[in-house]
Amino acid sequence: MFGYCPDMFVAPLNLFVVQIPKTGTRTLHEAVRRQHGDDAIVFSEHDSILRMFEKASEKGLMPDGPPDVMAVVREPVSRFISALNHSFGEFSDEEVSLDDAINRAFDSRRNRVFRAQCGYIDTEGCNLQLIPFDHFDAALERIGYRGPSFNDSASIKRWRADDIKKHPRGKEILEHCRLDDKLYERAVSSFPAPLGESTDEKYDAA
Repeated sequence: MFGYCPDMFVAPLNLFVVQIPKTGTRTLHEAVRRQHGDDAIVFSEHDSILRMFEKASEKGLMPDGPPDVMAVVREPVSRFISALNHSFGEFSDEEVSLDDAINRAFDSRRNRVFRAQCGYIDTEGCNLQLIPFDHFDAALERIGYRGPSFNDSASIKRWRADDIKKHPRGKEILEHCRLDDKLYERAVSSFPAPLGESTDEKYDAA
């Protein structure tokens, strides 16, 4: 599995990448490293756009015009389930029931894994490209990756969509996920319907 996967400024491309957790971040981070080298990633944190701009300004990296920014956005319910499996399923040191997992998820919504995606997109003062998770290959192309598709961080799906929707807190989960509906619809509107294998199968735990 890849290491810590942060937000990043890709120096060779003058490109800011908003690394929203559970949207293929580990795979994207590794693709940048493979294509451009370790030195291509100038700074690394899970931050919003404005916080990245603050860091870039401190390092003298801000362009004269509007900065180029890319973010991968995932269907909200699918992302919540992936976060649930990641946090309380395969990677948990203890056996956690679905009830406990959902309760803990709501107790930790300020945690970056469960934070709404729209919280990372906190300015329009840039050239922002939103890419839906089901078109993840377009994100790889945007950062100039020329190698074969890969994913070394696929997780075991302990819980699936039906488990969540049937849960007593299912409606509450859907309400939380609706915070990202408009952002996701905006991303999808720029891309045709995907063909073939679902990206959720290829890059699920990233």
